[in-house]
Parts: sequence; C-alpha cells; structure tokens
Amino acid sequence: MGELLGEIMLNRLTVAALLKAVILTTSFCVVLGFSLNAWDSWGRLQVTSRISVIAEASANLFKAMHNLRTDRSTTNRLVNSDQPIDSDIDKYLRSLRDTEMPAMSNALGQLATIEFAQQNTLVPELDRLFKGLTALQKEFWVEVQKPKASRRLELAEEYMKTTAGLLETLDKLSATLAAAVNHQDPMIDQLLAIKQSAWLLRNTGGEASLIISLGLGSGSVLPETRVKYDKFLGGTEIAFTALELAASGMQLPSALSAAMAATKTAYFEPQYLALRDRLLNTLIAGEKAELTANQWSPITVGRLGTAVGVAEAALDAAKEHTLILHSQAQRSLILQLTLLALALASTFGAMTAVSRRVIKPLHNMRDAMLKVASGDLAVDTGYAQRRDEIGALAGALFLCPAFCHRRANMLGSDRTRRNMANRKPSQGLGGIRRTVSSGPAPFHARPFGTNHSPCSMVLLNQGLIKFHPTCVESFIVSR
Repeated sequence: MGELLGEIMLNRLTVAALLKAVILTTSFCVVLGFSLNAWDSWGRLQVTSRISVIAEASANLFKAMHNLRTDRSTTNRLVNSDQPIDSDIDKYLRSLRDTEMPAMSNALGQLATIEFAQQNTLVPELDRLFKGLTALQKEFWVEVQKPKASRRLELAEEYMKTTAGLLETLDKLSATLAAAVNHQDPMIDQLLAIKQSAWLLRNTGGEASLIISLGLGSGSVLPETRVKYDKFLGGTEIAFTALELAASGMQLPSALSAAMAATKTAYFEPQYLALRDRLLNTLIAGEKAELTANQWSPITVGRLGTAVGVAEAALDAAKEHTLILHSQAQRSLILQLTLLALALASTFGAMTAVSRRVIKPLHNMRDAMLKVASGDLAVDTGYAQRRDEIGALAGALFLCPAFCHRRANMLGSDRTRRNMANRKPSQGLGGIRRTVSSGPAPFHARPFGTNHSPCSMVLLNQGLIKFHPTCVESFIVSR
C-alpha cells in the first residue's frame, strides 16, 4: 500500500519538478553546511579579537598597578618630608607616573570597546579616579616645591585614598577581564593564570617591602609589626609556588621562562633577604638604618618589578597565540565563504543547465510530436546530433516521418501497378495518364487511417509522446 501510494505521488510530479527538487534539496544541504561552518569561523574570529583586546588591556592595567604601589608611598613620604625633593627622586617619580598614567589612559580606551561583567560600574569608577589622580598629581608638583609648613598636608591623605581606590578598581578589572575569556582557549587560560599569580607575588612582596619603606620614613616600627612582616614573607613564598604551579605542564616561551628565573633570583636572593631583615631589626630596635627610604625604594622596586616582567611575558605570549588563532579563524572564514559562493553558483548553474539541456528539449519534442500527429511530417527538433538520451529520443522521433514517407511511396506504387493491370485496351495512353494522375494524394494531405497503417501516436506522461508499438512493428516489417 505504501509503495502504491508513493508511486501515485511520484506520478503526479513532472520531470522538471523532480529534477529541480533533487538539485535544490542537495544544494540546500551543501549550502547549509558551509553556512554553519562560516558562522562558526566568524564566531571564532570575534572571540580571538576579544581576547586580543583583553590581553592588551590587562597588560596596561598590570603596568599601572605596579607603578601605583610605588608612586603612592613615594608621594606620601615626599609631601610629609621636611627636605626638598632632590633631582634623583624627582626623576624616579616622574618615570613612574610617565608609565602608569598613559597605561591607565590606554586601558580606559580599550575597555570601552568590549563588553564584560560590571562594565557599567567599574569603567566609570576608573575614569573618575583617573581624573582625580591627574588633578592631584598636578597639585603635587606645585606643593612639593614649597616648604612643609606652606604645603596642603591633606594632599598626602587624599593621594593615598585615591591610589588605594584605583588599585582596588584595577585589581577588580584585571580579575573580571581574565574571567571574561575563561574557557575560550586552554593556552590563554593558563597564560592569564600565570599573569594573575605574578600579580599576587608582586602584591604580597610589595606589602612586605612597604613595611620597611614606611619604617625608614618614620625612623622606627612597632615590635608587633614583625608578625605582619613574617606573614607577608610567607605569602610571597606561597605566591611564587602558585606561579610555578600555574606554569607547570606548559612549554613556556623562552621570554617567559627567563622572566620566571629572573623573578626567583630577585625575590629570594640571600643578600636581598638579609638586607631586608637587617633593616627591619634596626627599625624595631629604634636604631639608625643603613639606608634611607629614598635609597631603599629603587632597590626593592626594581626587584619587585621582575614579577611585572613575568606578567608582561605571559601577556605577550597570549597576544602571539591570539594572533595565530585570529589568522586561522580568518583563513577558515574566507575559505567557507568562498565554498559557500561556489555552492550557490553551482546551484544556479545546475538549474540553468537542466532547464536548457533537459526540460526545454523535452518540451520542444513534445510540440514536435504533436505536429507529427496533426500530419506535419516536415519536423526537425535539432537534437538528433546530441550523443545523450535527448539525442536518442530525437532520433526515435525522426523514424516516424521517414517511415510514413516511405510507406506512402510504396502504397502509391502498388496502386499504380494495379491500375495498369486492370486497364482496358481502349483506354490508351490518355487513360494511363488519367489513372496515374488520379492516384493517391500526397500523404501529408490525407488523414491518418487504418487502411494505410500510418504512425499512430498516443500522448502519455503529461505531453511526452511515444511511438505506438504498431508503428515500430510496421516499420520493421516494411524494411
């Protein structure tokens, strides 16, 4: 029953509809596949572009955080100092600010181009604090030239408060950006984890160094400060262990591997650790230290900055890897779009070829068969030279007019011979001429009849014409 129903449904379809349906269905599947692949490539291209911007913004944020920690303690000490600022510390402080301020400005511009969690609150807050810091720094260079009694001493407190807010906001932004691209690519995830571990190391080590810097500025520290100091020292060791774990199982780029080795040496060199401990012991004892705060800051900041080198090397590796992914996604997108265009062009070409090479010839031969059926034997479809099925069908159509002409000639000859045999002697030549002239009319002028066994035709398959079997049999017998 199912087969019968299917056959009935197929019989309702024309050849044109069936061919076009097959071509369109196949083409739709191919085009759909290429379209999905192109969409996937476009998505990966967008992701790699986003990762690239986030990596660049993270590098600027990290650079700003590192310099801000040193800037705030140095500025606070200089505002409260009785001594005028000397040229070396002036140059040192300007170099810090010349790095941190452009980094934050660039980060603000980059953060505005991407979407991430808490963007509507963190970015405006960063912009507000950045503008406030710019105004405070401008005021600082004016105030620091004055004697201490003439300075606005609230400037130091405001500067510390503003930089503390900036460090908190920058830290939140850095963590949020890392989470925004989490699980997008395993290598990117690991490199950003290395960057975060490097900041933890820099931050923890900086807190231990800050205790020494504040003590050197004030001349002494409380005995209970040692507990806090020891806690930060332990945290520094744990942070470096976390950094090594984050980098484990990965083929590190040479720059990143060298940066990690330099950081380990800078943070845990015995001479540096011994100097830091001596300074703390001296300050707790209330004795005069061997270094001033301005002398200690460049030493410790240079060592702490090696962790920044680790973070920057990790971010550079992330950028390079992102560029590779971006290039691959771009090539894949171009390839998929090219294949999609070729599939669409092939579909159009196949539909055009089928219409011109199959459907149109079938319609022309249908019309030719109708003309033959009406008595017009001078029909030429023009497809007999083709070497395919259409050519074979056109050749078969050519047999019927040829047979009919031959059959008509044979019938005319038989009738003439019969008339000659039945002629009376008295008729003479004139009678013969009349008999011959009154012979059968040309075949194309007579209707088809059973007496002459002409090419009877039937219309089947919605207008497609086929020879009646008796036509072919009569032609074979006549030969």
